[in-house]
Amino acid sequence: QRQKLDYGIYVVDQQGKSAFNRAILMNIGYIEALDDRTWLCFAFHDVDHLPVDSSLRYACEQDAPIHMAEKTDKWGWGLPYSTFVGGVTKQRAAHVAKMNGFANFFWGWGGEDDDILVRWKGAGLSFARPGGAGRYATMKIHHSVSSKPNPERFKLLGKSKNRQWADGLNTVRYHVVENTKHPLYTRIKVRVKHSAEEKL
Repeated sequence: QRQKLDYGIYVVDQQGKSAFNRAILMNIGYIEALDDRTWLCFAFHDVDHLPVDSSLRYACEQDAPIHMAEKTDKWGWGLPYSTFVGGVTKQRAAHVAKMNGFANFFWGWGGEDDDILVRWKGAGLSFARPGGAGRYATMKIHHSVSSKPNPERFKLLGKSKNRQWADGLNTVRYHVVENTKHPLYTRIKVRVKHSAEEKL
């Protein structure tokens, strides 16, 4: 409100026993939010990241994706490596469509953030950072068994470039269990399919 933005908050909550899949949830959030309203800008936000600097703008004022979480207490107020784009990003809706959204293959923890960078490059997009204001405190939350590290993540990353146009927004499958509008946010509970044996 301080930034005088017309905004909506969509919390996408994965249900069921499948391993956690952050990238699928971002695809679903994008699709469901656009079904609700014609948004032009999206911030994809880990729930445990809290912005520290109120001057950090959430509007898409640059014609490039922005990695917002350039400094977090989790990483000693820096980055774990120079190409890291995890935590919080923002980009125009058209950019998300141009890159075919996010990979649906990263089950469990890790890999999907690095895949985002590959997708930006594949779509001809270069990213930027806020330049000092992108500071976030991270909450310590309990991670369930479903978010254990994905042992296949490095192998999957090796095929990211070849898979970009065959996997993403154009292939995501899910079932909305519940879509509830609260005064300050919309909570969307979904089921996603991990294996052929699972039912949506």
